[in-house]
Amino acid sequence: MPTPLRKLFQQKIKREARSLDRWIDKFPATVGRADGTILTGTSGIIWVQNVINGQEYEVHNTIAPTDRLGLHVVVGRYAGETIWRIKDVSTSYGLVASVGDVTQTAVQDQFIDRDHFLPFLTWPRDGEGFVVTIFGDTFIRADGTIGAIANQPLNLASHVPATGALYVVIEADDDGVIYVTDGTPVDAKELLTLADIPPITSDRRASCAVRLYDGQVQLYRDSASVNDFVDLRALTSGGGGGDLVYVRKFTGQMSAPTVDDDIDAGYLVTDLWEFDSGYGPDVYICRDNAAGAADWLLLDTGGGAVDSVNGQIGVVLLDPDDLDDTATTNKFVTAAEISKLAGIEALAEVNNISDADATELTDGSETTLHSHAYAPVANHALPGGRLTLTTGVPVTTADVTGATTVYYTPHLHNVLELCDGTIWVPITYTEVSLALGTVTSGIGYDVFGYLDSGALALESLAWTSGTARATAISLQDGRYCKTGDKTRLYLGSFYTTSTTQTEDSSDRRFLFNMYNRRRRLSSQTNGSSHNYNVNTVRPFNNDAANSNIEMFIGLVEDVVEVSVFGQLLRAATDGAPRIRMGVNTTTAESSIVGLAVSAITGRITSQGTLLLYPSLGYSYYVITEATTVGTAPGTAFESAIISAISWM
Repeated sequence: MPTPLRKLFQQKIKREARSLDRWIDKFPATVGRADGTILTGTSGIIWVQNVINGQEYEVHNTIAPTDRLGLHVVVGRYAGETIWRIKDVSTSYGLVASVGDVTQTAVQDQFIDRDHFLPFLTWPRDGEGFVVTIFGDTFIRADGTIGAIANQPLNLASHVPATGALYVVIEADDDGVIYVTDGTPVDAKELLTLADIPPITSDRRASCAVRLYDGQVQLYRDSASVNDFVDLRALTSGGGGGDLVYVRKFTGQMSAPTVDDDIDAGYLVTDLWEFDSGYGPDVYICRDNAAGAADWLLLDTGGGAVDSVNGQIGVVLLDPDDLDDTATTNKFVTAAEISKLAGIEALAEVNNISDADATELTDGSETTLHSHAYAPVANHALPGGRLTLTTGVPVTTADVTGATTVYYTPHLHNVLELCDGTIWVPITYTEVSLALGTVTSGIGYDVFGYLDSGALALESLAWTSGTARATAISLQDGRYCKTGDKTRLYLGSFYTTSTTQTEDSSDRRFLFNMYNRRRRLSSQTNGSSHNYNVNTVRPFNNDAANSNIEMFIGLVEDVVEVSVFGQLLRAATDGAPRIRMGVNTTTAESSIVGLAVSAITGRITSQGTLLLYPSLGYSYYVITEATTVGTAPGTAFESAIISAISWM
């Protein structure tokens, strides 16, 4: 009897519901790594970066364009799988967003793109080749008057190169006149980078850069597929109708600005003026460019002991009586104050001494200032380097064994903030090394960075064992440091393999990074075929050394994926063989993942994966085997592989 239509419809609904529910562990991400790399070298797999924690992932991709660095996507896994995939590309609109589009409530899988803001937006016309529409805008000129850019079409066909590819920049001046500036051509569109965009012309405001190349027939501006546009607008809060402010900077000036550096001399309000006073560059901003009465404000001084002296700024010339205790004009300091200030070390920064007692600066015998008022906190910039066992290689791909030196080398950038005891001080650094010397074998060591005469230095601190610290680490100002001493910033840990060495290899991942962790592969294969007919759990072929992988974790934050693969040959009279996994044990099955057979005969293969948070410090994962008793000689265990993905 045919199945009723109603029942078929219900079954279809259930199947679609299950399909919709199969995505798990979703998170928002952007396409590409922090260094700009998108392609991994493997077809169908690209790099993405988690926007929540900054972790980088290799993910399977069938829907996202591979030339859109920074494109917002949603990443997840199918239930029952360990493979990360791109689920969705960010919400996009085929046309410029309406008011209703812009004001929708944002949810996890939706993003508001710059393309949804109309002022001075350049948008391609569908089916019209290289014709674009420039949406108008109003703005405030430097002299305070209102300027406007009109809605208008623009044809870029004449700028398309005969061969190769280039960027053009679309700009407008204070009169609303549109200009198109060509960049330098390259051989192919795939070779274009942001560095090939022409610089913005002084006194103009930019809308966008447009990619043009030989063989092109239509312009596209679609964040989810093909995009030939790079938005260059400076958008203020509110998303439309706001002012576009462009600041000019005049460097290499020979003196401080005067009242005559005015509108007649070509200077505008908000212009910056940089003048090297001898202590470094002083920076001024123009507050009023009125003819003959220009007003320039000193924003920043290049150095020296004080911001101002007796109300004077810039270069101050002292007359002989300026230091005389009896002087009545331009007196900067008395003889008594000179005596008190003599102990302050050279070039100490004094922000304001006008209301300070002498004892607030120094007690006479001291040579440093008291920190009564100034105590900045950390900017919380993430360190940009990684611990490595190979000099100059922040992420090693080859096995490193017998290492006697740990290096901290720049990876994403070379800036590091370290605490001097009071404030967090940003410094730049080159690679720094830490020789292991003589260490205790088989325990953990923490690596800390600290300031040494203003430069980065490293030190290590031993654990009591492979699984317990002697001195704890704890969060201080939002970053892990040695407990009780935030001058020691925690950078990572290593585990010793002898009294002088450590290791980072495919079966022994003993180097852990606190920052900029990467997915690290561990694996071990045991291909020794043998028979085993005993129901006692043991390592594969009773060979733990060639059946396990080891790792060392300095801080438990990430899940480890451990997989075991087994192959055996079973006869009908054999018992029920098992190939499974032991976690920190060789005599018990810590997980049922793997291969267990009771009725099938012949050659059998299987694979299972275990997701778990590893234990702190040293841990190991071993292939185990056992068989319920059958006819001797029993099952032929042919081979097994154990592998893991960990963040190190």
